[in-house]
Amino acid sequence: MLIDWFTVGAQVLNFVILVGLLKHFLYKPILKAIDERQNLIATHVAEAETAKAEAQKEREDFAGRNAAFEEQRAAAWEKASADADAEGQRLLEEARKTAETLRVKRLEALQIDERNLAEALGQKVHAEVLTLSQKILTQLASAQLEEQMVAVFVRHLEDLPAADRLRLNTQSGLLRSAFELPGAQRTAIEQALPGMQLRYEVVPQLISGLDLSANGYKLAWNVPDQLAALP
Repeated sequence: MLIDWFTVGAQVLNFVILVGLLKHFLYKPILKAIDERQNLIATHVAEAETAKAEAQKEREDFAGRNAAFEEQRAAAWEKASADADAEGQRLLEEARKTAETLRVKRLEALQIDERNLAEALGQKVHAEVLTLSQKILTQLASAQLEEQMVAVFVRHLEDLPAADRLRLNTQSGLLRSAFELPGAQRTAIEQALPGMQLRYEVVPQLISGLDLSANGYKLAWNVPDQLAALP
C-alpha cells in the first residue's frame, strides 16, 4: 500500500490550521473567560473574607460594647441602690430629727404655758394681795404712820452709796408724797439733801410713801413698791 504523502501533508496542514484556528478563536476566549471567572471568584472570595472579617470585628466590638454596657448598667444600678439607701437613711434621720424637734418644741411650749399660767396666777394673787394691802393701809394711814414713813425715807437718803449720792448732787429735784408734808418733815428731808431745791407734789396713789426724782436718778419708798417687790 502506497502512502499518499501529499494527502498526508495536506491533512496535517489542515489539522495544524484547525488547531491554530481553534486555539485562536475558541481556546483563548475560553481560557480568558475561565481566567476572568477565576479572578471574579477570587475577588468574591476576598470580598467575602473581608466581609467576614469585618463582621467578626463588628461582632467582637458589639460584644465588647455590650459587656461595657452591662458593666456600666451594673455599676449604675449599684450606685442607684446605694444612693437610694443613703437617701432613705437621710430622710429617716431627718424625720427622726424633725419628730425630736417637734417633741422638744411641744415640751418647751407646754413648759412655757405652764410657766405663763403660774406667772399669771402669781400675778393675779399678787395683785389681789397688793390691792387688799393698799386698801388696808389706806384705811390705817395716820399722821404717826406718815411720820415714820418720812423717817425711814430720810434714813435711806443718809445711807445711800457714794455713787448714788453723787448723782443726787444737783440743784433741783422733785419729791412726790402720798400726803402733804409738814414743815418739820420737809426740813428733815432737805437736811439730808443739802444744796438741793426741792419741789413737792402730792400723789395719793403712792399710799404712805415718797418718791424722789433728780438728775435722772429716782429713789422711791412707798407701800405699793415694797409690796410689788415681794416674791
